[in-house]
Amino acid sequence: MVSALIIGAIVGACIGFGTATYIDYQDDGQIFNGSVAWYDYLGATVLGGVAGAAIGAGLGAFTGMSFLQHYQPVLQWYKQLLEQLRL
Repeated sequence: MVSALIIGAIVGACIGFGTATYIDYQDDGQIFNGSVAWYDYLGATVLGGVAGAAIGAGLGAFTGMSFLQHYQPVLQWYKQLLEQLRL
Protein backbone atom coordinates (compact mmCIF):
# COMPACT_ATOMS: atom_id res chain seq x y z
CA MET A 1 0.00 0.00 0.00
CA VAL A 2 2.77 2.43 0.91
CA SER A 3 4.76 1.54 -2.18
CA ALA A 4 1.70 2.19 -4.37
CA LEU A 5 1.31 5.56 -2.65
CA ILE A 6 4.94 6.51 -3.24
CA ILE A 7 5.04 5.28 -6.83
CA GLY A 8 1.75 7.04 -7.56
CA ALA A 9 3.08 10.29 -6.10
CA ILE A 10 6.28 10.10 -8.18
CA VAL A 11 4.47 9.28 -11.41
CA GLY A 12 1.84 11.96 -10.74
CA ALA A 13 4.49 14.58 -10.03
CA CYS A 14 6.28 13.70 -13.27
CA ILE A 15 3.04 13.97 -15.21
CA GLY A 16 2.22 17.30 -13.55
CA PHE A 17 5.66 18.72 -14.32
CA GLY A 18 5.47 17.42 -17.88
CA THR A 19 2.08 19.04 -18.34
CA ALA A 20 3.40 22.39 -17.12
CA THR A 21 6.36 22.07 -19.48
CA TYR A 22 4.05 21.24 -22.40
CA ILE A 23 1.88 24.27 -21.62
CA ASP A 24 5.00 26.46 -21.48
CA TYR A 25 6.21 25.11 -24.83
CA GLN A 26 2.81 25.66 -26.47
CA ASP A 27 2.88 29.24 -25.22
CA ASP A 28 5.85 30.49 -27.25
CA GLY A 29 7.86 27.50 -28.42
CA GLN A 30 10.41 27.65 -25.60
CA ILE A 31 10.52 26.23 -22.10
CA PHE A 32 11.86 27.77 -18.90
CA ASN A 33 12.04 31.26 -20.37
CA GLY A 34 9.78 32.97 -17.84
CA SER A 35 6.52 32.95 -19.79
CA VAL A 36 5.21 30.47 -17.24
CA ALA A 37 6.10 31.33 -13.65
CA TRP A 38 8.11 28.98 -11.45
CA TYR A 39 5.17 28.64 -9.05
CA ASP A 40 3.02 27.32 -11.91
CA TYR A 41 5.57 24.54 -12.38
CA LEU A 42 5.65 23.94 -8.63
CA GLY A 43 1.86 23.92 -8.36
CA ALA A 44 1.44 21.50 -11.26
CA THR A 45 4.11 19.19 -9.83
CA VAL A 46 2.62 19.19 -6.32
CA LEU A 47 -0.94 18.79 -7.57
CA GLY A 48 0.14 15.93 -9.84
CA GLY A 49 1.95 14.28 -6.93
CA VAL A 50 -1.07 14.52 -4.65
CA ALA A 51 -3.43 13.22 -7.33
CA GLY A 52 -1.03 10.41 -8.21
CA ALA A 53 -0.68 9.41 -4.55
CA ALA A 54 -4.46 9.33 -4.15
CA ILE A 55 -4.87 7.20 -7.26
CA GLY A 56 -1.99 4.94 -6.20
CA ALA A 57 -3.47 4.47 -2.72
CA GLY A 58 -6.86 3.67 -4.20
CA LEU A 59 -5.43 1.15 -6.62
CA GLY A 60 -3.29 -0.37 -3.88
CA ALA A 61 -6.28 -0.79 -1.58
CA PHE A 62 -8.42 -2.22 -4.39
CA THR A 63 -5.71 -4.69 -5.38
CA GLY A 64 -5.22 -5.78 -1.78
CA MET A 65 -8.93 -6.34 -1.21
CA SER A 66 -9.28 -8.14 -4.53
CA PHE A 67 -6.34 -10.41 -3.71
CA LEU A 68 -7.70 -11.17 -0.26
CA GLN A 69 -11.18 -11.91 -1.54
CA HIS A 70 -9.90 -14.15 -4.33
CA TYR A 71 -7.58 -16.18 -2.12
CA GLN A 72 -9.68 -16.18 1.04
CA PRO A 73 -10.73 -19.86 0.68
CA VAL A 74 -7.08 -20.87 0.38
CA LEU A 75 -6.17 -18.82 3.45
CA GLN A 76 -9.03 -20.38 5.44
CA TRP A 77 -7.93 -23.87 4.43
CA TYR A 78 -4.36 -23.06 5.49
CA LYS A 79 -5.62 -21.74 8.83
CA GLN A 80 -7.62 -24.94 9.44
CA LEU A 81 -4.61 -27.03 8.53
CA LEU A 82 -2.44 -25.17 11.04
CA GLU A 83 -5.08 -25.58 13.75
CA GLN A 84 -5.23 -29.36 13.12
CA LEU A 85 -1.45 -29.66 13.28
CA ARG A 86 -1.40 -28.02 16.71
CA LEU A 87 -3.47 -30.85 18.17
